[in-house]
Amino acid sequence: MAINLLSWNCHGFRTHVDDIKNIINQYHPICIALQETYLTPERDFKIKNYSILRKDSIRNERAVGGVALLYSQRFPSRPFPLNTPLQAVAIQIDVKMLLTICVIYIPPNIIISQNELNELGNQLPAPFIIMGDWNGHSSLWGSQDTNARGLQIQKFISDHNLCLLNYSTRTFFHAPSRSFHTLDLAICSPSILARWNFSVDEDLHNSDHFPIILSHTSNNLTIPRQPPHFIYDRANWQVFKDLSELAPHIVHLADIYAAVEAVSNYIIKAAEASIPKTSGKIKKLSPDRVHCTMLKNLSENSLCLLLALFNRIWNGKAFPTAWRKAIVVPIPKVGKDPQNPSNYRPIALTSCLCKLMERMVNKRLVYILERKNILSINFRVASGTDVSFVVTQIQTAIARISEWADKNGFVFSVNKTKCMHFCRRRGIHPDPEILINGNVIPVVSEEKFLGVLLHQKLKFRRHVSNLKKKCNKSLDLLKLLSSKSCGADYDTLLKNYRALVLSKLDYCSIVYGSAAKTVL
Repeated sequence: MAINLLSWNCHGFRTHVDDIKNIINQYHPICIALQETYLTPERDFKIKNYSILRKDSIRNERAVGGVALLYSQRFPSRPFPLNTPLQAVAIQIDVKMLLTICVIYIPPNIIISQNELNELGNQLPAPFIIMGDWNGHSSLWGSQDTNARGLQIQKFISDHNLCLLNYSTRTFFHAPSRSFHTLDLAICSPSILARWNFSVDEDLHNSDHFPIILSHTSNNLTIPRQPPHFIYDRANWQVFKDLSELAPHIVHLADIYAAVEAVSNYIIKAAEASIPKTSGKIKKLSPDRVHCTMLKNLSENSLCLLLALFNRIWNGKAFPTAWRKAIVVPIPKVGKDPQNPSNYRPIALTSCLCKLMERMVNKRLVYILERKNILSINFRVASGTDVSFVVTQIQTAIARISEWADKNGFVFSVNKTKCMHFCRRRGIHPDPEILINGNVIPVVSEEKFLGVLLHQKLKFRRHVSNLKKKCNKSLDLLKLLSSKSCGADYDTLLKNYRALVLSKLDYCSIVYGSAAKTVL
């Protein structure tokens, strides 16, 4: 994939949004710097597959100037905060290196100080590229004369040991005089000068500025792709069951670690021969690629041998090294800024074989504890009645958890911590006062947890109401697709129904399914 950076004075984002999309479709830039966007804070715009960072300029309740950076969502990136009165914003993006890209617009009739430019240059971490409409003339970039703004820019380049990527190609067309000038500049750190080629588009795209294009000299960037994944709905499970038949000698290898790896590889080889694969955007798999669906379709003999392997691990007290590895998937929190790393919830995906053994051990431990009455009645299911004792125990547990967090560098968010007492009786139990980090945890009657709106009386009325609204939106799409004149076929409609409606209804149905029939 070509690595292109673009800069263009669009002279109005809203009026030239189609031109911006055409430029993106033509060059597929990883970042496009726009000047004179004329946007106001209350207006929000989106470009598919691109994030937008902007700085609007308002004077007398009117938009004047303004800059924006559109940067591709296919590359790791983050906004870089700038403390400057200038119309400038910056991002950092990972393209074979961590590159800082800054867009700037300096209006022609505005006087700026040299210190403002110097402060901007001092804030940008190298290597960086500054692109934009500087509105300065200098013989350094091919102008016939040099004005005060041009001298400022020259001094800025000299003082910060920067390099100019421009040459004498004109970037601005002045319609009244029918003349061409160079106002749009690209300035970079010296370490990356040889890596970028400068060019100018031949089309104005309905503006008075030509887009300038920076192309990486390698002109090639490999985008990481997801490996092909298994389509379990089209699997031949009988073939899989036959091919995945485990042999006793595999499970009883002298090295337990080698036995675990051999079992995983054996299952994957059987899956590759019996389950079709496809590429595309999917959910992440565990490190060993063994899926729970595969384990469910093992033969009875294979399951017995797998149990024997688990017993070897338990008796030998040798936890497999491969099971200590996990793939961490960042899940964005709903309604939060995706550019802030703290607004992601890390989900660790471990081996399905490991999770299966953990559940077996847990069920066995619970069975033994219940059978031998080891635990106090207050710690057994549906047996405890001493609420004050429970509150004391909860407070003690939170204190121990907080102490552990302090030692290991973790901090529990007080704002995200809530307390809820599930009980249908009225006014019997006062709200408990539980502290975390010296702050009282608020007691709430309703809270959203993992997508389910929980109520202290477990009525689920609001959750079902919200679920109904979401499903109705999806049903509108199905109604459109089911048109008699040009609608989709039965199989397509069924697949869309399962993906758009049934998946929402099935999620946590075992939880909200206990609601009253009048609610459901």
